Amino acid sequence: MTEDTSRVDCLCMGLGPQLTALLRGVVSPETLAEQWKSGELETLKLLRLLIDQRISSLAGPEPSSRGTTLTVE
Repeated sequence: MTEDTSRVDCLCMGLGPQLTALLRGVVSPETLAEQWKSGELETLKLLRLLIDQRISSLAGPEPSSRGTTLTVE
């Protein structure tokens, strides 16, 4: 008994290309690329903020760059 392996069906059963066509009709590829880039930029800014906060917590308080305060009589 041999199985016919010449025809392999996609697991999405053809739904993938239909969804792609639907999304392209709703949102232009340029808009989607712009939104993706904006989201990526915001994610990187968040990571930078988290790293900066962690560095600050490990380093302790920064020394004052203004010098010593003296009281004049």
